[in-house]
Order: sequence, then C-alpha cells, then structure tokens
Amino acid sequence: MERELTELRGSGKGHNDRSSNNKVTELGKSKNCETVTEEPSLQQKIVTKLNALNERVTFWNKKLDEIEGIYRIEVKQKKKSHSLLIPFLLIELETVGNIHFEEGTRSDDWFNSCYELILSRFCTWDFRTYGITGVKVKRVIKVNNRILRLKFEEKFQKFLGNEDMHDSESYRQMLECLFYVFDPEVTVKKKHLLQILEKGFKDSETSKLPLRKEAVILANSLSICECPRIEFLQQKYKDEKKNSIEHELFRHDSIMGQRNCDCSIRQYKWFVFDHDLVLPEYIVEFEYITVV
Repeated sequence: MERELTELRGSGKGHNDRSSNNKVTELGKSKNCETVTEEPSLQQKIVTKLNALNERVTFWNKKLDEIEGIYRIEVKQKKKSHSLLIPFLLIELETVGNIHFEEGTRSDDWFNSCYELILSRFCTWDFRTYGITGVKVKRVIKVNNRILRLKFEEKFQKFLGNEDMHDSESYRQMLECLFYVFDPEVTVKKKHLLQILEKGFKDSETSKLPLRKEAVILANSLSICECPRIEFLQQKYKDEKKNSIEHELFRHDSIMGQRNCDCSIRQYKWFVFDHDLVLPEYIVEFEYITVV
C-alpha cells in the first residue's frame, strides 16, 4: 500500500506537469482533471487503511507482550511447583519405598475429599479484606510414610487403651484432618518441608511456648493459617516500599461490621505436644482468586 501511495503521488505530479502543457487537447485536459480529482480521494483511502493497519499491529504487539508475560509467569510457577519432584524421588529411593509420594487426580476419592475440605475451610468473610474471593486447588500430593504411620498408630492405640471405645464410629470421631500452622514470619524452605514429610515434626519445626514443651500448632481453618501470613507479607512490603507509590498495590481497607457467617464457631487451634500423634498426609497446592 505504501508503494501504491508513492506511485500515486508521483503520478499526480506527472499529471500536473502535463496539464500545464498548452499543446494538450481539450479532451485530454478533461480526462486529466478527472484523474487528478480521483487520485487525492484514493490517496486518502490508502492513508486511512495504513493508519488502521498500524493501529492493529500496535494492538496485537501489545497482546503478544501480555501473552509472553503470562507465559513467563506460568513457566516460573511450573518450575517452582515441580521443584519437589526430584527430592521426592530421592527420598523414595533412599527409603526403599517406605516413603512414597502420589499426585492425585479427579478419579481418586482422597483427592476429591481434600479438594472439598479446602473449599469448606475457606471463609470468604475473613479474606474479603485482602481482595480474595476464593481458592483454586491446583494439585494434591499424598504422602505415604510407613514409618511415621506406624509410630502414629502405635501411639494412638495406647491412647485408645485409656479411653472407653466400643465402635469404629467413635474411633473415627477421634481423628481430624487439620492444617499445619507455619510461622508467618518465617519463609517455608524446601529443606524444612522435606524434613517434616520424611521425619515428622521435630523440635525445630514446632512453635516454642514459654515454660512448656514445644507443641505442633494445627488449625481447622485456612483463615487461622493464612491470614497472619498475608498480613505479615503486606506489612513487609509496605515497609520496603514506604516511599514508593507502588505500595498502593497491596493496600486494603478493613471492613467493619457483624459477621454474616458461622465460621467463627468452627475455627479452632490445636496444640499437640506429642509429635507422634501428628501424621503429615497431604500437600495441597492452591492459589487465591482475587478481585481484578
């Protein structure tokens, strides 16, 4: 189109030069005037098309940059998500299969149970102040640790010996699937997580209480586990960007008012002082759904 536009402009100049020749006949002058009149209109159309094409090219280049950015983020998340696969295989090899990791799918009942558990333990009211509206479970990994399970069952059987248990229903009511509460001010390192999955909760992985034996802190709610961590990260970000406009990205307004859900009735913390009674069984990877 640019070439055609250049040719038309050159042709227009040629017609103008010929129109100044007194030897041209009246019929030739008439045709020349019509051509000169049509050419500016054609030139204008080509210019309009070129501008439209340039706008579309700019638009799709921007879209390509956005797609490239999303792709890089997804690749980074996938690499981080699968960074535990090699350590898992090494643990399985070193323990000769006594520890086995299994990634769940929709066809597994235990995967669906974990999926529903995460959704049921999420309180929208507690997370709405952070702009979070829901959670999306990305994957669930089952931890089959025979060594820790034997310790757990042995200790649990001793506990049951001191209780009046006559049926399996009462036995199941004694068991609860809970979330481990990490220290919100300490980043969870891969080595730390692998140590818990392989050897259970040791003194270094438990919270220290004054004048008491160290306890493993568990909770039945995502709010208890995650809200302190989110608040700590927000405060840390604000401190680092105190003099920057970017701190607005993490600003949130507290919503005051009466709770319209019964989550507060169901939210509890457990302090387990006998570490053998805490059996790590699942690793759940999820992400928050936020308000755009």
